[in-house]
Amino acid sequence: AGFALATAGLGSAVVLNLIFWTALLVSIPLRGVNPLYVTAALLGLAIMLIVALLVVGLQHGQGRAERFLHWLGGKLRFHPDTAISALRQIGQRLEELTEDRALLKRVVLWASLNWLLDAASLYVFILAFGGSLEIDALLIAFGLANIFAVIPITPGGLGIVEGVYIPTPVGF
Repeated sequence: AGFALATAGLGSAVVLNLIFWTALLVSIPLRGVNPLYVTAALLGLAIMLIVALLVVGLQHGQGRAERFLHWLGGKLRFHPDTAISALRQIGQRLEELTEDRALLKRVVLWASLNWLLDAASLYVFILAFGGSLEIDALLIAFGLANIFAVIPITPGGLGIVEGVYIPTPVGF
């Protein structure tokens, strides 16, 4: 069950990045390019690529991925063998997910609904406090906060989310 949740979590992260990038593509012609947009988009892309490369590397028995995780484990003080095992199982789950199209569609649908309803909740609270925000700006602020929350500086993104959620809508 834990690995099924992790697999769905990866799918959910991909959906969040797609929502964010779509909002960026809509917003850039309307508002121009902001360096924070580029930073968040590149950070989200880098995180997704690193995880994808590690999963694929471990699935195909490449030693580079294992050596990288051993090096990272030494730097961040976690047990690399546990991470290697978890990523291999996640890779197997991802293979199962991509083979089962009906399940993949359900994961994408529910992840999309989850993120969009969370963003709608943020919008309701902004309205409740007398603010207003265009939908593209809302989705960018929401995406930025949740993408930056992945950075493992604080537990669960504590303080990171708030540090992005507050100034970004005000900036818009």
